[in-house]
Amino acid sequence: MSEPKGTPKSEPQGSKKPDLLRGEEVLKGFKKKIDDALKELRESEGGRLAMEAQRLTPRSVHGDRPFPEANAVLAQYNKVHSHLTELSRKLDDQIFMFGVAVEGADKGFDRVSAEDSQRYWAIQAELEQEKRRAEAEKHAKDGKREDTGANDQDRPKL
Repeated sequence: MSEPKGTPKSEPQGSKKPDLLRGEEVLKGFKKKIDDALKELRESEGGRLAMEAQRLTPRSVHGDRPFPEANAVLAQYNKVHSHLTELSRKLDDQIFMFGVAVEGADKGFDRVSAEDSQRYWAIQAELEQEKRRAEAEKHAKDGKREDTGANDQDRPKL
C-alpha cells in the first residue's frame, strides 16, 4: 500500500535528516481549506460586515416616540452586538494569519505578498498590544485586591 503524496516518511537509521518532511500538496490543500473557511466566514451572517449591518438604533426600535425601557434593552443589545462583531473580526484575522503562516511554510516567507505580510504584522502588533493591555488590567485588578485585603480564600469558588 503506498502512502499519500506529501506524507512524512521515515528516514533510514543513522540518517541525520529530520523525520518530518513537508509535503507541498498537503500544505496547498490545507491552505485551500483555510482560504475556503475564511471566505465562508466573510460571506456568512457571522461575518464582520454582516454583523456590522445588524446594528440597531433607537429610531429603528421605537421610531420617534420616547420609550426609555426599549433604550435600556437596546443599549445591552448593542453592547453584545459590538462584542460579537469584534469576535468575528478577530476570528477572520486569526484565520488569515494562519493562512499566511501555511503559505510561508509552503513557498517560503520571502514569497508572501507585501500586502499580506503587512496585514499579518499589523494584526500581530494589535495582538501584542491587546495582550499588554490585558496583562496591565489583570495587574491593576490584582493590586486592588491586595489594597482591599481581599484574597482568593475569601471568595466563593465558582
